[in-house]
Order: sequence, then C-alpha cells, then structure tokens
Amino acid sequence: MSDRANSDDRVLSTSGSDLSISSKSTTTWADEEIDGQNGDHMEAQKSKGGKPDLQKRRKKSRKPVHADSTNGDAHPQGRDNSVRVHMNKLFNQFALSHKEITTLIIRTFEEQEERINESQQSYQTQQEQLLKDKSQLEMDRKILQSDREQLSKEKDQFTEEKDQLTKERELLRKEKQELEQERADLIKLKNSLTQGQQPSSPPPTNIVPNELCSPTLSFELFEPTFFQVGRDSPIMCHYTRNLQEMNNMIEESDLTRSKTMISLGICWNESNKTSLITISNAKSVYLFHIVDCAKRSKPLPPLLSKLLTNKDIIKTGLDIVTCIDKLFYDYQNIYVSPVFNHHKLLDRSVGRNLNSIVRKVFDKDVRDLIPTPQVSRSDWETNGLTREQMMYEVKSAYIGYRIVADLFGEYRRKELEKIKKDNSAQQQVRGLYQWIESYKLTF
Repeated sequence: MSDRANSDDRVLSTSGSDLSISSKSTTTWADEEIDGQNGDHMEAQKSKGGKPDLQKRRKKSRKPVHADSTNGDAHPQGRDNSVRVHMNKLFNQFALSHKEITTLIIRTFEEQEERINESQQSYQTQQEQLLKDKSQLEMDRKILQSDREQLSKEKDQFTEEKDQLTKERELLRKEKQELEQERADLIKLKNSLTQGQQPSSPPPTNIVPNELCSPTLSFELFEPTFFQVGRDSPIMCHYTRNLQEMNNMIEESDLTRSKTMISLGICWNESNKTSLITISNAKSVYLFHIVDCAKRSKPLPPLLSKLLTNKDIIKTGLDIVTCIDKLFYDYQNIYVSPVFNHHKLLDRSVGRNLNSIVRKVFDKDVRDLIPTPQVSRSDWETNGLTREQMMYEVKSAYIGYRIVADLFGEYRRKELEKIKKDNSAQQQVRGLYQWIESYKLTF
C-alpha cells in the first residue's frame, strides 16, 4: 500500500492539472479494496450453497463501526470505510496544498524572471550611461590638456616678459644712479657759484666749448687700427649748423655720385623733431645740425632733401628703419629710398644685437668702439655740439657704413666663388647680388 501511495505522490508532483486525476485514482483504489473484500465474502456464500445477500451486506456496511469489548478491534467493514474516507481527505488535502505550492513556485519563478529582466535593463542602461560618461571624460581630458598647454605657453611668455622687465628695471636703476650723480654735481656747482667760488669739478658735457660753437667745422679722425681697415688716410669729418653751408658741402662732396652707398643716422630730443642728420661714406662723415628746421619748422635744405630721396644712392645704417620713419614723420616731404637693411646679410645665429654684429665684423666689443653710449641721451638742440657728441655720432655713422660694406664684400666674394665653380659662360647672377652689382660699389 505504501508503494502505491509513493507512486501516487510522484503522479501528484507532475503538474497542477494532474492532481484531480491522481486523487480520483486513489479513491477508486480504496473502493476496489473494499469491493474485493465483499467479493470474497460473496464467493464464500456461494461455496456454501446459498445466494449472497447483497442487500443485507450493504445495510451492514452502512452501520457504524463498534469496537469489540473483548479485544478492542473494530468491525472489518467499518474500518475499511473509515480508512477510505480518511484517505480521501488526506489525498484531497495533499492535492490542494501541492497545487498551491506549485502555483507559488511558478509565480516565484515569474517574479524572479521579471526581476532578472529589470536588472538586465538597468545594467544595460548603466552601461550606456558609463559609455557616455567615459566619452565626456575623454573630451574633458582633451580640453584640460589643451588648457594646460596654453597655460604652459602663457607661463613661458610671462617668464620672458618678466626677464625683460627685470633687465629694463636694471637699466632704469643705472640711469637713475647716473642722474642722481649728475644732480649732485649740479648742486655742488650751484653752491660753489652761489658762494662766489670757482667750481672744483669740470663743467658738464652739455656745455659747449668755444671752439665748437662755430657754425662750420672740419677735422680729421685718424684711427686706422680702430676700424681695422688697413689704410693710413684719415677720415674727414665735417660739421655745420648753417643751412646754406649744408648745400655747399653736399655740392662739393662725392655724396651725390650715383650708384653709391651712404650710411644714415639721426638724433633728436624726446618728443621733438629730428635735429641732427649724420651721413657717412668710405672717406668722410658729415654732421648736419638742423636745429633751425627742428625748432622753427623750416624745411630741409634742398640738396639734403634731394640726397635723401635720390633713388641711385643706397641708404643704410645701424637703425635705418627708425631713421626713415622718423624723417617721414617729422618732414612729410621726405621719403628716404632706396633703403637696405644690413640684417639681410647676417646669419640667423648672429642675431640683430648691435654688439654681436660689431663682434662679428670687427672682432671687438661695441663699448670699445663707442666708449660713451650715454651721450645718445644728451641735448641735441644746443647751439653747438660737444666734442663727445660729435665723436659719438662720427663713430656710430662710420661703424654703420663699415658693417654694411664688409658684409657686402663678404657676400660678393661668396657669390663670385659660386660663379667660378659653375664653369658656365651663360651664368646669370640674379637677386641680391645682381642688385648690389648694379650700383658698382667698391669695398
């Protein structure tokens, strides 16, 4: 009987729809057991020769079961009926509970599947959000990298500006010391003059000596080793502040010779017009002190204007760009041309610093050639120039001429060597060399 119950349990565990069938089969099995017992009883009645009393048996089976007072055993028919009822109740209860459990399990599985689907969707959404965040972070990283590079460049630029300001500050400090020293000397001179005593120190350099107050002056500068030109002839220097005398000097000189080159330099006081024009060639230096033109707004002498605007004469100098701009601004009818900037003949390694250029051409320091550069800040609108002012301008103008002449000569030699190496009779020289040769310059 236990084996059959186990088999019915296995049937009940299959699905909820099979539970009612399993319960029905169990009930039929219990009825068959009772019918089997009744069948045995009927066979016993037949063997005795009588007919089975089915009506009596059925009535007897409906009677309640009474326990025997002697041994306590229930009546066999009542016991079988109670067993069947009890079994039906048990199996019905078991089928109902098993169905609920199965439904609960199925519902649990469905809920778990829904939660899994929701988790997958949430995970997918998080993955997409992470990809977006990653892309945004990559863009932010690139922007930060660009900002970092920009800040680095600005930092380098700021450092350079800071170094430049430091140098300018040092120069201003030195100038301030010089001005304080000059002020102290002037105070001493004033005190000595007030007390009626002779000054113990020489007068300042802006006081013009009597021999330089004349309107026209010529002198020789004989320093062959100074410029390393290897000749014994002196350099002739001419100074004048008379406008008519300027025309005479230019007319008698070789400055107006066509296809030549001159060095040009100018001086002026702060916020004023140009008051001195310096012109130099290979043999002479001319100082044209145009104070009347600067103070009284007079035009330049005609021959001087013609010389500056002559297109057959090359104009060059240490700071030729500033010269032509200043002259054009001060005297609107003056447009200096043609102009050649000597930086075109220099290597990039030399740079544009005057000291490095002078060292390359003369193998000397610029302070050895022009020992008093502070003279450039002196007064250039006096009635006459001091000896220091004149020597400063003469040397500056002649150095400017010799720098360009030597650079031209070196460039010309290099170009001629290239032509000789070519061995071509039809060689045509173009560009800068052809332009230089068209002026037939001598070095």
